Amino acid sequence: MESNQDIKQTVWNIQHECLEGRIDVVRAIDLIDDVIGDITRGEYKDGLKFKIHNHGRMFALVCRGLRARTIPLVHAMAVYAQTKAIEHGNRLSGEIHISRDASTKHHRGGISRIAESYAG
Repeated sequence: MESNQDIKQTVWNIQHECLEGRIDVVRAIDLIDDVIGDITRGEYKDGLKFKIHNHGRMFALVCRGLRARTIPLVHAMAVYAQTKAIEHGNRLSGEIHISRDASTKHHRGGISRIAESYAG
């Protein structure tokens, strides 16, 4: 069994691969889901926090100090992480707040547009 630190490093490596364009957003979240043992919650607040949870742990991902071209990828990763939590049947799947026009709380249409732009 991998240690918590090994799992965190693997999650960070997967995110890095995605931000470098080596794997797509959907594949990255699928890999993270496999590594941590089911995403149960995704949380994102633009430029402040990006967390993915499983049944017992929280994994913080990079969301600050990014190049402008990678920010939309992080947004899409957050949207897909929450979508994966919903697919796993979690009622409290987290909240994603990207902008005034894209939020799971009040502006679901913006979230849908982000998801559609990265759909495989």
